[in-house]
Amino acid sequence: MINRETLDYISKLSRLKFDSEKEEEMLLSLERILNHVSSLDQCDTEHCDITYNVLGMENELREDEVKPSFPREEILKNAPSKEAGCFVVPKIL
Repeated sequence: MINRETLDYISKLSRLKFDSEKEEEMLLSLERILNHVSSLDQCDTEHCDITYNVLGMENELREDEVKPSFPREEILKNAPSKEAGCFVVPKIL
């Protein structure tokens, strides 16, 4: 199911480099993982209920409420650089 070209492609995408011994180990590991996942296709799940959360927990939601915020001056007083009431950050791109 997985060959050396696929492993090379995956390692390039993940920016990992393997020596020849580790390559063989990774090929075997990935082959075992894929075989296990493909074995799950044989399970009959047609009559199983859809399970979103096995613990039966639900999110507790609350109503949104407008609450007072910190004063802008208080928030910006320790900012190294500010302009027009906002933080100034260096451009990344």
